[in-house]
Amino acid sequence: MYHPGKVLKIIHSDEGDVKSADKSVTATCFMWDENICTFKVAEGIEKDLKEGDVVLVDYYPRDNLPVPKHLITRILRGKQAKEIWDVYEKQFEKMRGKQPKPHGQAAEYR
Repeated sequence: MYHPGKVLKIIHSDEGDVKSADKSVTATCFMWDENICTFKVAEGIEKDLKEGDVVLVDYYPRDNLPVPKHLITRILRGKQAKEIWDVYEKQFEKMRGKQPKPHGQAAEYR
């Protein structure tokens, strides 16, 4: 299972203001269900990732553990990114119904 998100900020372990235990790259994402989460970026795509990209986060279980990987494994751009985001956005609006948006919602990320 994968969940789409939009990249808000990319954090490289070698940035001046970052102290890291490893060399991984992480990205803070606005998720389709309006959560904001930070995920590790899979090796091999970290150099291609840009702020504003739509990404797919791997939610499959980790090696025989019932917890998700939470790993960004795909970058979507252009028409495909828009189509995927729109499908999830419509579904979320349908699930929420006509409830008012909570105060402070991050609508600017949509």
